[in-house]
Amino acid sequence: MDTKTVVEGKARIEIPVADLTKKSPTFFNELAEMQRTLSVLFLQALGEPLRAVDLLSGSGIRGIRWKLETSVKEVHLNDSSTTAIASIKRNVELNKVNVEIHCGTAAQFFNSVKGFNYVDIDPFGTPVPFLDAAVRTIVNPGYLSVTATDTAALCGTVPSACLRKYWAMPLRNDFMYETGLRILARKVQLIAAQYGIVANVLYVTGLHHYMSVYFRLTKSRTKVDAVLKSHGYVHFCPRCLTIQTSKQNVPMRCCEIDMQVAGPLYLGPLWDTNLANTMHELSKSYGADVQKLTALISSESTIPCVGFYNIHTLCKKMHVSIPRTVAFMIALEKSGHRCSPTHLQPLGIRTAVPLEAVKNVLTCTPTHQHRAARRA
Repeated sequence: MDTKTVVEGKARIEIPVADLTKKSPTFFNELAEMQRTLSVLFLQALGEPLRAVDLLSGSGIRGIRWKLETSVKEVHLNDSSTTAIASIKRNVELNKVNVEIHCGTAAQFFNSVKGFNYVDIDPFGTPVPFLDAAVRTIVNPGYLSVTATDTAALCGTVPSACLRKYWAMPLRNDFMYETGLRILARKVQLIAAQYGIVANVLYVTGLHHYMSVYFRLTKSRTKVDAVLKSHGYVHFCPRCLTIQTSKQNVPMRCCEIDMQVAGPLYLGPLWDTNLANTMHELSKSYGADVQKLTALISSESTIPCVGFYNIHTLCKKMHVSIPRTVAFMIALEKSGHRCSPTHLQPLGIRTAVPLEAVKNVLTCTPTHQHRAARRA
């Protein structure tokens, strides 16, 4: 089989040239490079000599990069495909790193090897089948990274699949990626809660078809009760774009119609700001794209709100011309309202102020007034 060489971070690997499917002999997605780099930055930011496992390793590049670029002391790579294992062994030898390699299903791996500080789950599709065993193998305290690629379920294209897998209803709109991340976070927190473990959300990303949540896991029944109280519902009015939250799924009306509902889901903070800032500082050793993304996430981590607004959608609903996003944000800040762009939607603005205040500023931005005058 033909192979090609891929250089990523400090790693250099060889992979088969093949179409990317679930049945690929050695699974490797070039579009996931940013996700893998973020996992490296997360471990660098922790700065701890962790015992880590990449549960579904594919080519092995993620774990190889951990060994080359972070302070982890022990890396385990696991995959159920014998072809993938052969590829992992070649790539490990190519990079001259010392890692433990395992061939088996996730269940077989967790039955034979236990006691990890960090577990990374990045499957083709939903991570749900792997969560229970992963949560139980992590030492106290420890860290867990969970990635989902079944965005059709989490973002509302197939709501029945979301209800079946994640025990929640999604919502398909401009902030559907955030809704999906909050649904995923709650699912992990419920699995952990069964064992008296609190799963605190530290960092989330939504890129391409990858939705990732990083957690810190700690044994504490008291804190478990507290995190469960952070679960609730998001209500959305498709006419005026109002976003509201509630702890109970009570009917709400707006603009003389029933509001759409998503949930139950996690309503708490999506980022630890100190961690986000540290990851951004560390990203300066990487490319401009990584720096831009981590800067964006660092900025939005400071805005405590659920959901965000798409400026183009707002302008369309208001029947006004579209201002430049930067001009609008400057006007919003000058009016005393903090805001930030979001990496989850190119035209999204994250702010905690009421929607009416956003609309008032939107209609008064210099760009809007200039365009209105020009049309007149």
